[in-house]
Amino acid sequence: MPVIKILLFIVYISLLACNSSTKGTASASEDSVIIEKDTLENPIESENVSVTTFKEVEDSVRGMLLSDKIKDSLVTNTVIVLKRDFFKHSRKDILFLYKDSDATCNAELYTYKKNHWTLKQKIDSLDNSHFSYRLEDYNGDHIKDILVFIGTGMRGANSMENLLVVDPRKERLIVIAKFADLCQARYNPKDNSIRSLELTSGWHSEKYRWSGYELVLVETQDCMGDNEWVYRSIYKVVNKKEILIQKDSITFKEYVDSESGENGYSLTYGPEGWDERFKHRKKRDRPNS
Repeated sequence: MPVIKILLFIVYISLLACNSSTKGTASASEDSVIIEKDTLENPIESENVSVTTFKEVEDSVRGMLLSDKIKDSLVTNTVIVLKRDFFKHSRKDILFLYKDSDATCNAELYTYKKNHWTLKQKIDSLDNSHFSYRLEDYNGDHIKDILVFIGTGMRGANSMENLLVVDPRKERLIVIAKFADLCQARYNPKDNSIRSLELTSGWHSEKYRWSGYELVLVETQDCMGDNEWVYRSIYKVVNKKEILIQKDSITFKEYVDSESGENGYSLTYGPEGWDERFKHRKKRDRPNS
C-alpha cells in the first residue's frame, strides 16, 4: 500500500510539472523571440558573419550571446552586436543593430530572464547611411548611451547621429527625437548640456538642457565674419522666444576652446589647424562688435 501511494504521488508531481510547463509556454508573448539556453553553446569564434535580420542572427551568432569574449563587436557592415550590462541589476542584455535598407537602421534589445533570451524592445527606422556607432554618456547619469551615425551634410562639414539614451528605471532605450536634427552635437559634462554646431558661411550653435529625457533649447548663437574674426550674437531662449543677451567678436578656435569639455569639440580648420593657419599673419586687434 505505501508503494502505491508513493507511485501515485510521483505521477501527481509529474502532472503538475507538465501543466506548469505548458502554462509557461502559452503565456509567452507572441511578439517575443525566445531562444532556449541549451541552444546557446559552442560560441562562434569568427566575428565575420553576414546577417540582416534577427532570424538570421539567431542561427548565425547565437553562440556570441554567452561568450565573454564578445563585448562590442562589429559584425561585417550589416549587424552590430552589443553585449553589455545596460541596467545595473540585469546582468544579461544584448542589443542588435541591423539594417533593412541603405537608409534604415533598426535596433532590438534582448534580455536574459528565466533561462530564455526574450525580445524586450524593438526600435524601427532610425535614419542611417554609414553603419557605425559609438558609446558615450550624454545625459550625466554615468551610463554610456548609444549614438548611431546618420550621415553628413555641407560636403562633410556637418555630421548627425541618432541618440539612444538608456533609461535604467524602466530598462528601456529612449530615442531622443530632436537629436537627429542637430549637427556636431556634443555633450558637455561641465554643465550637463548638449551643444550643436552647424557650419555654414559662418556658424550657428544651439545649447540644450535635459528635462527628463527631453531636450530643451536654452541658448542660440549666430556668427558671421571673415576667416579670422567672427561677429557673434548670443540669444537666451525663454518660452521659445529668443532674447539678445550679448554681442562680441570671437575666433572659431576661441569658441571651440571655450566649449571643450571632457567630451567637447575637437575641431580644426583644415589639416594644419587654426594656429598654423594664422601664425604667418599679422594679428589684428579685435574688431568692435
